[in-house]
Amino acid sequence: MTDKVGYGKPPRETKFKKGRSGNPRGRPKGSRNLASLLGQTLDERVTVTENGRKHAITKLAAAVKQLVNGAAAGDPKRMQQLFTLTQWVEGRAEALAPPTEPITEADRQVIAAIYQRLKERDGNGNNDL
Repeated sequence: MTDKVGYGKPPRETKFKKGRSGNPRGRPKGSRNLASLLGQTLDERVTVTENGRKHAITKLAAAVKQLVNGAAAGDPKRMQQLFTLTQWVEGRAEALAPPTEPITEADRQVIAAIYQRLKERDGNGNNDL
């Protein structure tokens, strides 16, 4: 019995073979993306000396300590970075956005013209834009 060949029914001999990738030169197994590499690197432990005692902390903890210590020492750049990071962590990223300007009458006219063009283009009476 022969299978029909046509649209959506390729010949059996050209289908992908079991166990064979459709993209043999694609991403190699085990390759990592930036997020996983960054996470792995930040989780690595380093030895630091604090108050004469050595102990191991993660690189992320060490970086945060350096940022906070620099801000506490009066470095304005680190103060700003710490403020921004704190706002982001606390979920107040909208506080970091620059204030928006009020919509002017010219803006309203442009919006109305665009809305009218979209309404005219809709053709099937649907005005739920």
